[in-house]
Amino acid sequence: MKNKKVIVNKWDIVLIDWIDAVSQHGWKLTDGLAIPPYNVVTVGMFVGEDDIYWTVCTNDGWSSNQVSDTMSIPKGMITHVEIIKRAV
Repeated sequence: MKNKKVIVNKWDIVLIDWIDAVSQHGWKLTDGLAIPPYNVVTVGMFVGEDDIYWTVCTNDGWSSNQVSDTMSIPKGMITHVEIIKRAV
């Protein structure tokens, strides 16, 4: 990640640029199989991280300690993080 020094707190709304793996289905000739990975942008509330992933969600049940629609993105695939809005 280019901006590793960004400080993100739980519930901050973040924009994460990341590179996703790409696959193909069906039979293919072995020449020219390489296809470029997809550049992806994900926006959500930062829930937390561990050694491998950053996790965001799109919905939070503030009083119930529950979230929905989570996505865990491997840190090695993240290219940029921008804080859209700090949690209050």
